[in-house]
Amino acid sequence: MRISIDCENCGHTTEARDLIETAKILDVHPESLRRWARMGKIPSMKVERSTLFLAADIVKFITKSGSVKKEKTNASRV
Repeated sequence: MRISIDCENCGHTTEARDLIETAKILDVHPESLRRWARMGKIPSMKVERSTLFLAADIVKFITKSGSVKKEKTNASRV
């Protein structure tokens, strides 16, 4: 699920994705992504019962890790 979030102060709009869609983008299992979020490897936010990821944070995560597959390999060693 894709969500638009509007800043009340400046009117800026940003996109967020839910856990399932973000896991698909990163090509990882949703439980792996949930674990990474709890560990602080990728920023997330809780809204009611949903875990959301800002689109900009997803891009930074991919850029920082070099590739999605590399992150999957590193995570399996933990």
